[in-house]
Amino acid sequence: MQFVQGMKAAALAAAVLVAAACGSTPRIGQAQDAFNEGARIEAAAAARSVDPQIANQAADSKYELALNIADAGIQADGDALAADKLLGVAYTVKAMAQWRLGDLRDDLTVAVAATKTVRHALDKAGGEKRELSLGTRDAVLFKALEGVADVVRARLSKDAYDAPDTGPRDCCKSALAALSEAVAGGDLPADHSIRVWVGLCRLRACEQWMAAISKNKAFSPQQMIAESDAAVAAWKEHAGALKPFFRGHEKLADMVRLSGRLMGLDDTTLNSLLTVT
Repeated sequence: MQFVQGMKAAALAAAVLVAAACGSTPRIGQAQDAFNEGARIEAAAAARSVDPQIANQAADSKYELALNIADAGIQADGDALAADKLLGVAYTVKAMAQWRLGDLRDDLTVAVAATKTVRHALDKAGGEKRELSLGTRDAVLFKALEGVADVVRARLSKDAYDAPDTGPRDCCKSALAALSEAVAGGDLPADHSIRVWVGLCRLRACEQWMAAISKNKAFSPQQMIAESDAAVAAWKEHAGALKPFFRGHEKLADMVRLSGRLMGLDDTTLNSLLTVT
């Protein structure tokens, strides 16, 4: 199991799902509360304020609870959730919990199940003419989950470091494409907080890309340099996109700086890149 090297975006995941569900289906609010608590535990672990192993177990149990409550709500209260315009929220909580559980447990099957939940939600809603009523946040998350699952896939890949054009490197590029697509277009406001979550996910994909490059046995030294330069260039682009949010999100700059160090950037370079004028 992994923590600090895991999804630093989880440090802001609590902000992603803070809105409590209400109406005739309060259990979805309970599922959100459980997910948010798991995210807060992960954030504390990333800040090294709690023991990682204890935090790992605690966060896992919260996400498991969120998954079970959300799934039970979908099964038992699907029509009521649709009527209250909360069916999309329920599927979002379920899929997000699956992603976190898969990442924490090093279980790709569980992480990929998140993307299957999204597809199932869209198919089921269309077939039964149920209204998912996806808000801005949930619509982005639905699109982004394919990308974050690819990051987990890259991290857990066991057989992809032998060929230069396959494996975790390509998973990371695919993740970046999916995550960028999730926030593309003119419908998402430039200052929407979900952009912070997506941005941190993109930094994680770049970190995993760099890790894949360093382990690839087929790269020549020249290929290694070219690939590393490409990964760093992508990281700089996505880190720069987060700068407008530094003043509104406590410790975001520190999180980005830590990610930059994992990419091999020195403090002088990071100061130049991340200073907000």
